[in-house]
Amino acid sequence: GAAAALAPACLWLIIWHEGNNLPYGWLWRMLVPREGAALGDYVSESHAASEFAEQASRVFAYYRLLILPIALAMTAIGVRLWRLGRGLFKAEGFKKYAIDRFVLLLAVWWILDMAFIWISPRSYEEYYLPLNGSAAMLGGYAVAVYLKNYRKTVTKKPIYLGIGAVSAVLLIAMSFPIFFGITHSPHSGVEYADGRRRGYVQRFEEARQYAQGLLRYPWEQAGDYIRQRSDEDDTIYVWGWVPGIYVRAQRLSSTNRAFTSEMHVMNPQRLGEYIAERLDDFRAEKPAFFVDTQKRHFPWDRPPLQLWPATPEGPLPNNPAIVMQYEQEYRQMLAEQVGEDEAARFDAMKPLRDFVMNNYEPAQAFGPNIVFRLKQ
Repeated sequence: GAAAALAPACLWLIIWHEGNNLPYGWLWRMLVPREGAALGDYVSESHAASEFAEQASRVFAYYRLLILPIALAMTAIGVRLWRLGRGLFKAEGFKKYAIDRFVLLLAVWWILDMAFIWISPRSYEEYYLPLNGSAAMLGGYAVAVYLKNYRKTVTKKPIYLGIGAVSAVLLIAMSFPIFFGITHSPHSGVEYADGRRRGYVQRFEEARQYAQGLLRYPWEQAGDYIRQRSDEDDTIYVWGWVPGIYVRAQRLSSTNRAFTSEMHVMNPQRLGEYIAERLDDFRAEKPAFFVDTQKRHFPWDRPPLQLWPATPEGPLPNNPAIVMQYEQEYRQMLAEQVGEDEAARFDAMKPLRDFVMNNYEPAQAFGPNIVFRLKQ
């Protein structure tokens, strides 16, 4: 089923000479490694750029927020083990249920979802979505056993009612962050300056403002700006990882690698080769607009590699002397505070910075997203 579903996409990518971008390509390269490539380079390079302690801190922070589905799943496993023990010792009044036979399958599914989070140290939020589904399926077993036992008992009904009441209170308490938000970022541990975020209460208010036209995200504003000032045949390029800008602007990329978040884990030589490939495409067809998303990328402990030298006040003047001094000082800062490899990546970016500064001019900033337009 997986092969049949992926085959059309793989065939399309191969026809367009993009075979190295096949779905789950890192897994394929482990079986048939391409020349000069490390096995599973996406995962291995990620681990090389981060520490396990940092990954563990982040994963357990998310586990704490997901205590409700995790508690449901663990309760279900505990109930099954308890019933298994009662069945082995032929406890009085014990009755097998048909639903018992599904627990092993659902438990393995949930445990794998919990474990797969640890494969990559990037630990993006979408990695945690699957465990909610498997935990809900598995947790349903505990609820079903509770209801079956409650219905068949007569003398222990008050005990089961008490268990149900306590469980309901615990479920409500554990779901508090989901509805009312959280005060600290699970990613960085930093306290939010404006109070609670990301619960249903905040999201519904955000959706209300969005529906009334009172709210537009910075990446949407950048996309709208480009769409209003370009033709349908114009191309653009978004440096970083905000692909929604292409969708909002309704403009295609001028290169077949429309975005990347790998700039900080590529070795400097590889990054230089990547930049050279993009520049060949840009020279063949200059994008009408560049967008520098200024987004921090994994491993998140270093400043973004910019398309135009900039300070917190905005892009620097396009003055060779000022730019040269800035680049020398900035490179030294990267070497001292991050490492020589990151300074070398900054060097590898110079041809792209020069291309943008020679052919484009700053147009407008939308939050962190700086839009550059092609010079007339």
